[in-house]
Parts: sequence; structure tokens; C-alpha cells
Amino acid sequence: MEAVYRKVYDFSVHNGRIDWDRLKESGVDFVMLRAGYGKNNIDERFYDNASACIRLGIPFGIYWFSYAYTVDMAEREAGYALDAVKKYKLECPVAYDLEYDTVRYAATKGVVIRKELATAMAAAFCGRVGRAGYMAVNYSNRDYLDRMFSDCLLSYPLWYARYNKTAGREDMALWQYSSEGKVPGVDGKVDMNYAFRELPSESAGQAGMEGSIGTGEGVTEYSLKRDGSLFFRMDGRKTDFRVREFRCKDGSDAVKVDAGLVRILQKIRDYFGKPVVVNSAYRTEAYNAKVNGAAGSRHLYGMAADIRIDGVTPLTAAAYAESIGVKGIGMYGSFVHVDTRDEKYFWADRSGNSVSTFGGSPGTGKVPGTGTVLKQGSRGEDVAWLQERLNAKINAGLDVDGIYGGQTGEAVRCFQRSAGIKDDGIAGPVTVGYLAA
Repeated sequence: MEAVYRKVYDFSVHNGRIDWDRLKESGVDFVMLRAGYGKNNIDERFYDNASACIRLGIPFGIYWFSYAYTVDMAEREAGYALDAVKKYKLECPVAYDLEYDTVRYAATKGVVIRKELATAMAAAFCGRVGRAGYMAVNYSNRDYLDRMFSDCLLSYPLWYARYNKTAGREDMALWQYSSEGKVPGVDGKVDMNYAFRELPSESAGQAGMEGSIGTGEGVTEYSLKRDGSLFFRMDGRKTDFRVREFRCKDGSDAVKVDAGLVRILQKIRDYFGKPVVVNSAYRTEAYNAKVNGAAGSRHLYGMAADIRIDGVTPLTAAAYAESIGVKGIGMYGSFVHVDTRDEKYFWADRSGNSVSTFGGSPGTGKVPGTGTVLKQGSRGEDVAWLQERLNAKINAGLDVDGIYGGQTGEAVRCFQRSAGIKDDGIAGPVTVGYLAA
């Protein structure tokens, strides 16, 4: 039986800190990384190991060491494994690893794992992995294939552990033939494997994805040092945003980012065809307090970003965000706040005054450009727009002549008072935003 890959290794925290560059130089076909174990315990080296593989283009899959003693627990372990690997958006093997320690742990909980339960747990784990679109794999040695697992599990690819010169069977996808290996870049002994079929791995097979990292689902914590230069990847494409763009301005290494926020910003970037500058995204509690951020701000959870787009007014950006279903939008003089809240709340300026709409579609009317300030003596179509909006909002009865005179100034003050904003008779970005809403 001819091996497709001959240099296949599996690693966990027990292998210590790996010199991945050295390992890559020595030649490696594929690696299996322990993503975690039990109830969502992530292997302490998994994220570093996975990031190194992404960086160096080393294809990899994952395995999850099980401490389940019910079918429901095993299925939840599959969810933990998928959550870990989805951060990298990989198409790859995801293996269920039930061993003697699993059985011993179950016994401490008063549960005896026999063939029926072991088979059901493996099937539940592999079933959930398969439904998620990954290659579900069952890890086992000869003893457990005889005593613990029914033949029905052979419908899933087998990762077979037998430390011998020959495997003694030919129906396995991988054969772990030794635990005594030595490879460059790794101190101590290494598990050695052969693979007898092609193993999918997005990190090796998708052109244009180098230097990127998956967003996963919901909020994920990244490392500025480890992941900062990587572009986010989602929906089968590399986005225009790097992890470091969402960092806290206090220099903290942790960077929390909601996948939904990246999706919103990419839609805005695609629509306007211009870079979206992130002024502020994730904030630590200390930094949020320093900048007088709101208590409970979504910035604290990586769910909000303050953005600006050169050549696009905050109102136009806010209107587009509204049109694509963004529920949290705040418009300020030079930027727009967007967040991933579930219930609608729109506001303008730091006062937090609520508004019902920003127009619902970009470019509503001939809205004055970013930073425009209209006051006594101003003339032109921006003033005409202002007069039209004042007539519509407060029935000002102004002549739409494009000349900012005394009556227009008084109408602006009247509108500002009704909106609860500073009544200085000057129509700056905030007043314009309220009028456009």
C-alpha cells in the first residue's frame, strides 16, 4: 500500500515550542495539531502552531482529545473543535480521539464506557464534523477497534495507531506507526505517521490566501504580536482588513474582533471602492475609560468600529450602513460608528440624541460634503439644500435662493433647539446630519 504523504507528524503542547521554520526546511507533508481536549480546553500551543502553519504554508488538520462520557458531550466537543478550526477557515481533517484516559476519566464520574457508548460518541462527533463540511476522522488503535468501536464507524476515515513495521490492515487514511520519531525543530520524541489518501487543507491549496486568518464566528480574540499583520479571511476570500487595524490604541496584545463587524466593513469598502480607515475598534476597559467611552460600549467586546472614508460624508456612509441592515450607527462630525448590536439604535454626535433614519440609502439628495460648515454669507447649492431641509423639517418658509442670510440663520437655530443640539446658528456636520436624517 503506497503512502501519499510520508512525512506526517502530530503535535500538541507536549512537544513544546516548535521551530517551525526549521521543520519546514527539513521537509514536511502534513501535520495534525491537537486543537484541544474535553470541555473547550484549547491546547496551549494550538494557536501558535496553527498560525505558524498558515505563515509557512504547511497543510494541517486537527484532533480533539475526548473526555466525553455521554453522546451529548461528544457532540459538544465536536463543536469546540469546529470553533477552534473555523478561526482559520480550513477545509481539513478533524479527528475524534478517544483513548484509555477517556475511559479512566469516565469511570471517575461513575460511567463505564463500553462499545455501544464509545461508538455512539464517535459517531456523534464525526457526524457533526461532517455536517459542517470538514473531513471527519476517527482515531483508534487495534484494541479499541476490536473492543470499543463497531464496524459502522469505518464509514469515516480511520487514523490507525499501531507501532509496528506493518499496519496489518489497508483501510486506514492515516497510520501512526511510531511515537519515537526525531525531526528537526522539535525537542524530544515525535509521533510519526503515513497518510494513504489526499488530505484537504485550505492553507496549502487556495491561491491568494497566504498571510490571512479566518474570522471564525462571533467574537474571537487574536494576538497583535502573532496575528497583527494577517488579513482577515471570510466567505472564501481575503478581506481588505488586517487584525492590527482593530487593535486597542493602548498597545495591548489582545485584539477582540466580531466576525460580523468585519463583514459590515468589507461591504462598505466594496460599495464605495475606497479604503475604510478604522479610527477606533477594540478597547480595553482602561482605555475606554481614558477616552470617556460609554459604559458597556461595544468597543469593549470587539463589536464596534469608528470609521471614515476619504471623499465620503459621514451621512452618506451612515445611510449605506443603514441600507445593508446595520442596527447600531452613530454619526459624528468626521466619522461614523457602526456596531453589531441586535436592536436598532441610531444617533448623532456625542450627545447620543437618537435619530430615526439616515436616509436608508447612500447619497440621499445633494448632501454637503464632509466637513462642510454653512454660516452667514455662505452661498451655493449646499445652502439651497439646507434651506430645502429646513422647510421640510420645521416648515421654515424660507426662499430657496442658496443665500445664507439672517432668516436662514434663525431657522437653523430653531431647528437646533428642536433637535437638542447646540443652537449657534451654524450648520456644521452634526446639524447637517440631523437635517438629512
